[in-house]
Amino acid sequence: MDIFSWANLNLSNLLTILFYVGIFALVYFNRRKFEVQSGFIFLLRTKIGLNFIDKFSKKHREFVKLMGYIGIGIGFVGMIFISYTLIKNLYDVSFVPGAVSAVTPALPGVKIPGSPIFIPLIAGWIALFIVTVVHEFSHGIVASSHGLKIKSSGVAFFGPIMGAFVEPDEKTMARKSDVVKYSIFAAGPFSNIILTVVALVVIMLVASPLLSVMTLPAGFSFQGVTSGLPAEAAGIKPEMVFTSVNGVGVTNESYFIEVMDATKPGDKVVIGTAERSYEITTAVHPEKEGKGFVGVTGVGTHFRLKHDNIITKIAYWILQQFGELMWLVFLLSSGIGIVNLLPLGPIDGGRMLQESLVKIKGKKQGIHIWKGVSLFFLIVLLLNVFLPFVLNFFRNIF
Repeated sequence: MDIFSWANLNLSNLLTILFYVGIFALVYFNRRKFEVQSGFIFLLRTKIGLNFIDKFSKKHREFVKLMGYIGIGIGFVGMIFISYTLIKNLYDVSFVPGAVSAVTPALPGVKIPGSPIFIPLIAGWIALFIVTVVHEFSHGIVASSHGLKIKSSGVAFFGPIMGAFVEPDEKTMARKSDVVKYSIFAAGPFSNIILTVVALVVIMLVASPLLSVMTLPAGFSFQGVTSGLPAEAAGIKPEMVFTSVNGVGVTNESYFIEVMDATKPGDKVVIGTAERSYEITTAVHPEKEGKGFVGVTGVGTHFRLKHDNIITKIAYWILQQFGELMWLVFLLSSGIGIVNLLPLGPIDGGRMLQESLVKIKGKKQGIHIWKGVSLFFLIVLLLNVFLPFVLNFFRNIF
């Protein structure tokens, strides 16, 4: 790493630290305005957005109810999907050599060791705020369409992470039918799934076409390089721009993917930048026996501007920021939406499961089973997050 890269990295780390220190200071000096729950959740209750929720739910009452009912089916399917995914991922991380965990914590501005995903600080927070507001306001809109009073809205801090909340009248909701409750609980995750689709459509039909008009393909790069695998051992870094594969000049990632599809464990693959070449000896693919594997993620085309002038640069930068924001909304909305469907404790999926079990088994037995299922998936979730770090630690030692 050269001195300029080192300086930029340390400046970025310093800004991230100052940002989160600022958040802690803001909450601390205004602590009397916050309600503290569980020692680390800080709630600031307001009336912001309540008029919008009331007017929107009244104007589109039947449509909102219909979407809420559709969300019930999507919610239960999503619950099965995320449950299976977590269990399978835990098995792969534990027993499949070289498997990369598909579950990783994401904190804007903080690079999680071993994670292929990095959420930039400012754009990440903006995207997180958009996703959270859509999630919570959807709960409120569906609840209001069924005649529930929305008591408050507000800002929530879960440790260093900011979110939002909408608080319906729980006593009134308890008297509603189980179908109405399901639709309210499922509204948040379902709205995140819809937002994910919207963000993807905007990327595909707006951001990407406009950016492609302004650029030419000029090579390929990787978003992530997995620690301890061949690409890292060869000196490959994320965002390096490569223009050749095995001596063949390339302008995009297609030929690299074609070469990798044909490689076997132990084969040599040489990829080159404008300055030098890197020889990688492939390892065994964790999921495809007999295939080569180098340990990179997010391979994609690198582009350069067609016209190198100030107006084009400014327009391209604005489009890039917009495209990155939409990508982060897509990424975070899909993740938050599906994780909230876990059959776990007080989150949306957990509340849907609790309501179902109480309906089927009665209150006492239903709650007992719900607590057992919640504990099981809490353990599975924690193992998914922390086991890869533990295994990497011991692998590096031994």
